[in-house]
Amino acid sequence: RWSRYGTLIADLTPVVFFAALLPRFVAWGPLVGSKQDEWYNVVRSLRVLFDGGDIQYYIHPSVYYETLAVVLRIHGSWLQWTDEITTFEQYVSFFVSNDGVTLDVARALSCIAAATAVLVVSIAARRHVSHGAGFVAGFFFISTPTLFQTAGSVRVDALFLMFLAMAILAILEFLDRPTRRRAWVASGCTGLAMATNYPGVALLPLLIAAIYWARKTDGDDNTKARSQIVPAVFTVMAVYAATNYHQIFNATQFTHWFSFQASTLIATHAHAQRPELLHYVTLLAGQNILAIGTVVIGAMAL
Repeated sequence: RWSRYGTLIADLTPVVFFAALLPRFVAWGPLVGSKQDEWYNVVRSLRVLFDGGDIQYYIHPSVYYETLAVVLRIHGSWLQWTDEITTFEQYVSFFVSNDGVTLDVARALSCIAAATAVLVVSIAARRHVSHGAGFVAGFFFISTPTLFQTAGSVRVDALFLMFLAMAILAILEFLDRPTRRRAWVASGCTGLAMATNYPGVALLPLLIAAIYWARKTDGDDNTKARSQIVPAVFTVMAVYAATNYHQIFNATQFTHWFSFQASTLIATHAHAQRPELLHYVTLLAGQNILAIGTVVIGAMAL
């Protein structure tokens, strides 16, 4: 019993610590400075609601905008219930005059997604490494300054991190006990990660490799589960197509933005301009003591 309590505390401590610190790192209220793209992300989500799902400027797949649209619709319903607006069509006027409130609703979505990602990372490390690894992995994840910036922004990144962590956990769960149902779950989570942001496609080779090397446990024989590769890839693509149906009919724009994302990742990589053998060692040395300590502990655990 105490072991279960200890496991629960170890899983929840990093995410509780993260949630306690997060409000101090989030710039609540109206936008200040050059972050107008966050304002436009809300506008694109409003287009999903008011323009029949029409999504313009496909720099990212549409899952984030669709999810944010649902959140904004709930917010609008709350405003109607509290008599701040009489019809939902007035929500646009409310947004223009009270953009700080609406942006805070969008920021709350990112905060929840980032906190969920921390929790999933802790659970994944605890289940597939050791009990203490979940505690260490969670604190290592929240020690990265980028996570706090991501969690407080009206952007796709936090939701993508959440689905990315879920997909990795689902793949690990499949490897632990490779059943057909777990293969479907891993494929669906991978499809959601891809449908949230293009770099999620990096999970596809990992999923295929996991299925290729896994052994079936839900059948009478102990043969390789390679027969699940084609259904898994089909599931990934089906989830992507179902959540980004507009891209099926606009392949030119999809290709343009996909290649833009890929070229940006390559151009901004640390080794793009000047390769340096000890780059990541130098980068680690410049981090805070919490990040350095968790890396050392993680290396010792490995």
